[in-house]
Amino acid sequence: MLKVLKREGNILSPVLRDGWDAVSVLGTLTKHNGETATGAHISLVGHITRAELHFSRADMGGGLANRFLYCCARRSKSLPEGGRMRDVDVAPLARQLQQAAVAVREGAPREMRRDEAARALWIEQYDQFPEPPGALGDAVTRAAPHVVRLSMLYAVADQSSTVRVEHLRAALEVWRYCFESARHLFGDGTGHDLADQIRDQLRHAGRSRVARTEISNAGSGNRSADEITRALELLESYHMARKETDSSKPGRPTDYWSATEDSQTYEINELSPEEDDDAGTNSFNSSVLGGARISPLGCRTLREGRTF
Repeated sequence: MLKVLKREGNILSPVLRDGWDAVSVLGTLTKHNGETATGAHISLVGHITRAELHFSRADMGGGLANRFLYCCARRSKSLPEGGRMRDVDVAPLARQLQQAAVAVREGAPREMRRDEAARALWIEQYDQFPEPPGALGDAVTRAAPHVVRLSMLYAVADQSSTVRVEHLRAALEVWRYCFESARHLFGDGTGHDLADQIRDQLRHAGRSRVARTEISNAGSGNRSADEITRALELLESYHMARKETDSSKPGRPTDYWSATEDSQTYEINELSPEEDDDAGTNSFNSSVLGGARISPLGCRTLREGRTF
């Protein structure tokens, strides 16, 4: 899919964005013999390695990348001779999902609302979604609509037309893991190859300032002056680099650049456990976890190198 997106004139990106936005009629956008799909419902699941995951700058900034939920995974153990599946009975969960699907097809409410407790929690959490700069920001700026959709899915799985606190809390924890996965994948880069290359150079210099001419000569010499200027301006706009101009010497002033020390970590606050957990013990998300509340996944999982 990523290779197709890079072909000149390809329209897959806007079609995918329309599909995520639930546009009533999807079309191929061709003038002659165009094909359309009315009332389409699209699910896209893909597996890819970190090294292969490269969106173009247009797709990062244009809103395609942030329509995906990123879930990192790695092998949990070494089994040279294979392993046995644990004896887990998933039949009850399968039946519950099947019943939920039947209920939806047979006329479940078309509009869902939160109960008062979920509404209060949503208002509390709404303004706390991080908005980091660079490629990570481009990948996570649709936090709120993702959480809304996830909470609705948990409610539907419970055959509930009302989104309750346990559904919203489950959705928030799923988003937490997806956010940390995105940070693991995209880091604090800009998504612009030259800008990221220059930032690496500035970071390597530490506290020393780097003259503009040094930037041009160190690996960027094959780039035009305009390209380097745009890359530096992008770093500056993201507060990843700062410029200082030295006019103390005769002749033309010299521009020096250095990496900024951004202390903001863009953490997602963990949800505090509720005093009374009885309300959610029969819900779908509790069933999946054997009656236990979803544990905070967050940054500890990725940073400590645990299985995730």
